[in-house]
Amino acid sequence: MTEKKRIPVSHMKGEKQKTTDKKSSTAHEGPRGSSSDSRLGAAEGENALHTGGRPREADGSDLSAGKDAGGSSRFRDAAEPAARADSADAEASLREFAEKTAELQAEADSRLDALQRLQAEFDNYRKRSRREIAEASEAAKGALVAEFLPVLDNLGRALDAAEQHEEGKVLSGVRMTHNIFLDLLNRHGVNVIDPLGQEFNPELHEAMAYQASAEAEGVVIAVVEKGYTLNERVLRPARVAVSAGPSESE
Repeated sequence: MTEKKRIPVSHMKGEKQKTTDKKSSTAHEGPRGSSSDSRLGAAEGENALHTGGRPREADGSDLSAGKDAGGSSRFRDAAEPAARADSADAEASLREFAEKTAELQAEADSRLDALQRLQAEFDNYRKRSRREIAEASEAAKGALVAEFLPVLDNLGRALDAAEQHEEGKVLSGVRMTHNIFLDLLNRHGVNVIDPLGQEFNPELHEAMAYQASAEAEGVVIAVVEKGYTLNERVLRPARVAVSAGPSESE
């Protein structure tokens, strides 16, 4: 039968005390470590608060700021070629617009010059035409007056004969003057309207009176003044007396 080894009571008390001390030491170390971690987390939160929540490098530099600066630089690098291309297109458009404007201005100046020349030529033509018309009118008047001179000469001879009481010569001279004058008018297209015995024509005649006569109604029975036409245009209608037909007593 095995004999059990007895452990002294004092030794068991010592072991228990060691175990108790070790636990107490462990309990004391635990809170100290937790407090250190809490202080580190609070510091990091304060740092994040001051930096706006952006992460920082170990030296305190802002990581997000670097990223933003890099993104902006890349955006500028990508935008600069497009901006240069737009500027080149704008300059080309301006040059094209300036060239087109210059061409249009040159064309407008050319047309204005042509119009001014045409206006000057038309003014000269109008002045020349007026001068030529005036000269032609004066020449026609001179030619007409020259043809009237023989009529004036014959009237002068008739007056001279009347002063010498040569009635036969006066009558012959006046008749000759009358015939010369009629011939002169005929050469210039003037014809006499003498409608005695003709049917009344309101386009050529002007009725001065209606009288009963043996002639049929509407027949010209007397000519008060003869009419004249110039190239078939009425210068003066013949003033006439028109028959009203036979009277009732007849």
